[in-house]
Amino acid sequence: MKKIIAAVLVGSVALSSLVLSVQAASVHSGEVFLGKYVGTDKAELTFKVSETAQTELLNNDVYKCISYWNNISGNVKVSYFLEGSGLSTSSKVMHVLGKKYNDGTVGETCPYDAAGRLTSSFVHTDWSAVMIYMNNDPDIYKALGDPLLSAQKTFIHEVGHSLKLAHPTKNSSVYGHNLNGYPYAVMNQGAADITGKTPPSPRTTWHDSTCLKYKWGD
Repeated sequence: MKKIIAAVLVGSVALSSLVLSVQAASVHSGEVFLGKYVGTDKAELTFKVSETAQTELLNNDVYKCISYWNNISGNVKVSYFLEGSGLSTSSKVMHVLGKKYNDGTVGETCPYDAAGRLTSSFVHTDWSAVMIYMNNDPDIYKALGDPLLSAQKTFIHEVGHSLKLAHPTKNSSVYGHNLNGYPYAVMNQGAADITGKTPPSPRTTWHDSTCLKYKWGD
C-alpha cells in the first residue's frame, strides 16, 4: 500500500480529476487500470495464501475480508484458501506470499502480462496473473495502530489492486473527496486511521464499489 501497486510500478499511473461519467460520478481518470484478464471479461480470482503469509496476526480473520469485494459486480468473484488446508486448487490460482520489508511497506500487488513478465509498462494491459505480498512482520502493523485492522485493510486494498483498481486521486474540488482531498475509500494509500484517508473499518465503501462496477460492470 505504500507503493502504487508494486515496487516496479511506482509512478506509472498518471492521475487527474476528470470525471469519467455522470452515472459513475465518483470515478475519476486514473482510478482504474486499463485491460482485463487474459481470455476473460470477468475477474474470478482464487488466492492461495502461502504458509509464509500465515502468522499469528495474518490469519483467517484477515483473509476472510476478501469477501467484501463480492456481491458488488456480477463479473467479480474472489475467494481464498490457506496453503495446508487440504483444499484442492483450481487451474487459475493467484498467490499471496509473506515478505519482510525494511521501508515501511505493508503490502504490494505484482501483475504479470500474458507472457509472464512483470514490468511497469504492462499496468494498463491484460494480466495473466497477480501476486500479492503481505509484510509478515507484525511490528509494521502495530506501528500503524490497531494491528488486526491495519492488516485487514492492507489485504483488502491489495485485492482491490488485483481487481485493477488504482489509488484514488487527491483533489479537494472533486465530488466526494472530503477526507483531506481524498474520497472515503479503502483504496486510498495508507493503512492506518491516522492518515485520515481510509475507512475506520476493513470494508469497501461506496467509492470502491463505484470504481469496481465502472471497471467490471454491474
